[in-house]
Amino acid sequence: MECLCLLLYIVLALYYYQERTLFLDNAFQVFLLIQDRDIVINSNRWPVVIFRVLPLLMVKLGASIKMIILSLSFSYMIFHIIVYAIIRFIIQDRFKAWLLLVFLIVPAAHTFYWCNSDHLIGISLVILLASCIEHKKYIGSFFLLAILPWVHPLVFISVGFVLAYYFLFTQLKKPIIGFHILFALGVMAIKSLVFQSWYEADKSTILFRQLGQYKFSEHHLDYLFQWTFWPILLSICICFLVCIFYKRYGVLIYSIVAVTAYIFLQDIMIRNYSYVFYHEAAFLILFFWSAFVIQKVAENLDWKKLISIAYLLFLIGFVRIISYGTSYSDRIDWFQELLKEHDRNVFLYEPEKSPLVKMEWGTPFESLLISSMDGPSKTILMAVDPENFITDEPVFKNHFGSIPLNELDSQYFDLKYLPYTQDDIN
Repeated sequence: MECLCLLLYIVLALYYYQERTLFLDNAFQVFLLIQDRDIVINSNRWPVVIFRVLPLLMVKLGASIKMIILSLSFSYMIFHIIVYAIIRFIIQDRFKAWLLLVFLIVPAAHTFYWCNSDHLIGISLVILLASCIEHKKYIGSFFLLAILPWVHPLVFISVGFVLAYYFLFTQLKKPIIGFHILFALGVMAIKSLVFQSWYEADKSTILFRQLGQYKFSEHHLDYLFQWTFWPILLSICICFLVCIFYKRYGVLIYSIVAVTAYIFLQDIMIRNYSYVFYHEAAFLILFFWSAFVIQKVAENLDWKKLISIAYLLFLIGFVRIISYGTSYSDRIDWFQELLKEHDRNVFLYEPEKSPLVKMEWGTPFESLLISSMDGPSKTILMAVDPENFITDEPVFKNHFGSIPLNELDSQYFDLKYLPYTQDDIN
């Protein structure tokens, strides 16, 4: 069954490679790889540069845009498979290998396509961390603790959850776990105090500002109770029930407090509820916590008796991934149709009129790559303030600035001069 799940995961990642890479951050990164012929490190997240190595090699070799974006999708896929292989065959921890597969497939819908989520990547490594600690592979565990804070700020919360669980509720030696905790806190302190990025500084400012403005009476957590999130919500309920069934009331209280605190944190931070793909990535932490606790509390259960449930869960996960793929395929088709009639047009961004546009800042890069794959390069731009992007200058305009057309990589982009004009979407 594991081989079948991995095979289906690989097939879907290769089949949907355009949907996974012609989307926001990945489209932007592909553009930078082509334009700069180099890897750009964003927000000090240097561990994730490994996903740019193969696409950059394709650029250096002069491969097509399709091959470049295929190699990027392949890089994310092979990363998770390598993590799985280390857990399953080197550490020989079948439970954590299954936990990783369940995490990657069952709750994934939008996050399968937003594959560049550093939070998703980080949790995959946290599962590897847990496996290293439980099997006394301490060189590996300390190495992971040294790099995890650099992957994504939220990953540290999962590290804390796992280490605290080991310290409070397992027979693992407390001095060893305590040293792991101190080491993790030390690395995080150094990262925050000495190497804090603009992203973390901005998020900290937002957190304290919105915490001061927070009114519980104005929040009912409606955004959490969406159909997209039902596997996450179900995992939380099952986690609590398993703790009650096995009379692990301390673990139950720990889980309730952790889940409540994290939901409260997200409720403080979230102000735009339309970015479902973004929120799903943030809430995957709750699925991981729940699945981790279920596996630990019920570790003496004969899991072979539940194989039929496992088949059902993976089937549901793959069906969800495929069904959500339609919206990401449709957005590429939508861009292609729009680009038949428009080039260098600036549109007023109204989410209700353009639901397939996830975030307006990605439109210049997404449209440029989509058009350049199969024809002459074109680009459009959406903005809440379109008048600020109108220009007669010979440039490629985007939300981060302008690039003169004569400085664009002519091997991949053949944008001819056109002035940017405002238009309406029919």
